[in-house]
Amino acid sequence: MGLFETVLHDAPAAAASPAPSPEEAYVTVLVGAAACDGVVSPVEVARLNDIFRSTRLLNGGPDVALQPLVSRVMAEMEAHGAGPVVALAATAVPEKLRAPAFAAAVDLVLADGQAVPAERRFIDELQRLLQIGDEVALRIVDVMLVKNSA
Repeated sequence: MGLFETVLHDAPAAAASPAPSPEEAYVTVLVGAAACDGVVSPVEVARLNDIFRSTRLLNGGPDVALQPLVSRVMAEMEAHGAGPVVALAATAVPEKLRAPAFAAAVDLVLADGQAVPAERRFIDELQRLLQIGDEVALRIVDVMLVKNSA
């Protein structure tokens, strides 16, 4: 804790929030991926909904069941910034779901057919946060580039 936080009894933003559940962590990573360039396109929203419906972790539930969770994640990102919220969430993604979360994030970034610099930086940082090795990350990106080229 910094000097001002000690004197003013303010907690750092990242510490103010408890560690997210695996479901919330997964959703946070994906919402962060969709929003990392500052614009969530209709194609990204559709892809996000497809991923949510098809993810066993989220029980394939309807979008309505996920809406409160997505709203909570977005409020956290607005309050504390997307970077710290995604970083905290990445640590809470269970190890067996890290590669799938990374793959889904890459898929979202490429959903509109391109990866702008902000999206590329996000994916690079997410790879580091999720501790995805270079070989696995390259395979995932290669597959998602093929998937999204059609």
